[in-house]
Amino acid sequence: MRSVDIWAIQTCHEQETFSRSWNISVHNWIKYYIFIRLMDKTKRTFQLIPFFASFMILALWHGTSPGLFVFNLGTFALDLFFKNMKKVRCPEYLECVPAPVWKAISFVFLHFHISYVGMPFIWKTYERYNVMHTAFGHWPSYVLSLCVVGSFVLAKALPKQKDSHKVK
Repeated sequence: MRSVDIWAIQTCHEQETFSRSWNISVHNWIKYYIFIRLMDKTKRTFQLIPFFASFMILALWHGTSPGLFVFNLGTFALDLFFKNMKKVRCPEYLECVPAPVWKAISFVFLHFHISYVGMPFIWKTYERYNVMHTAFGHWPSYVLSLCVVGSFVLAKALPKQKDSHKVK
């Protein structure tokens, strides 16, 4: 039985890969017993309630300290950001940027925010959590929030990615 894929965690540049590799058995349990059961099978669009409920159940599973909820809300926000950005086709003026550069930016963004939202998970107390976030001036939280909102706006405003695997 394999619980953690360390190499995938250290090299990932997408939240989905991080979540899938961190605690494999818990990820699969949440996916098959919570997320899929809460989904409305008649809808083919993104569903917020099963997604949010899965993260909140994970928070409750680990305990009731504020740090656990902050961590799960932060990873929920990162997941939303990366899911929305997958839908967006890069504007023509940004297509000159090579894919490895985008992956490097995504890698730094993801790992910084995982570390940032992960510290409350480790400390668990509100006082330590508040000291850390105040020391940063809360700007990483603002950046993450703006990225999530921006990803929703971009996903609606810009053309969608074309699926290469769809049958015509």
